[in-house]
Amino acid sequence: MNNHPVKILIVDDHPIVLAGVCALLSEDYPEACIETASGGEEALEKARNGVYDVFILDVELSDMTGIDLIRMLRCRYEDASFVFHTMHEEMWVVKRLMASGADAIVFKSDDVGELRCAVGKVLDGESYYSRRFEEYCTRYEQEVLPSARELEILRMLASGANSKEIADRIFLSVNTVEFHRKRLFRRLGVSNMAELMVEAMNRGLLLLENKC
Repeated sequence: MNNHPVKILIVDDHPIVLAGVCALLSEDYPEACIETASGGEEALEKARNGVYDVFILDVELSDMTGIDLIRMLRCRYEDASFVFHTMHEEMWVVKRLMASGADAIVFKSDDVGELRCAVGKVLDGESYYSRRFEEYCTRYEQEVLPSARELEILRMLASGANSKEIADRIFLSVNTVEFHRKRLFRRLGVSNMAELMVEAMNRGLLLLENKC
């Protein structure tokens, strides 16, 4: 990812979780510098004095939410990767996580391999969402119409643009565009681009977007 050793900050207010995740990642990345913080303010203080490649955040911290923390950290670390690792599986939390812009999302109740996979993926510049999180997203998204941003991306996909081209045009990261593309797949119940275009036309979504 970078020339310097990988540096990871784990933020969680449960000491056992901090110790467990730190031990797990130390096995996978023995050369990495892995630090911990027990709250949002401590994480922000460390972020002011250090350089990190990956942040692993809980959603509910003792002094702020992980959603607020990721927004503040992104101001300093535009190129860092953010992984949410949470026990909260309520639909209202899932909806907030979907909108957070995180690069990876894993539940604490998931198999430990999911977190390992998530960290590996974001270090390679990719996004990752655990199987159970994807299932929650599918259930929610099939009940909701695509957003204005998703319709914009849908129109550009229909014109033949790829994720990199779309990201450059509308000033988003490629991972964010990919996340929206996957959401469109789930919303419309399709598995590939050809099916997406057919279903979007059948539902009048491309027609609606072209009229705007």
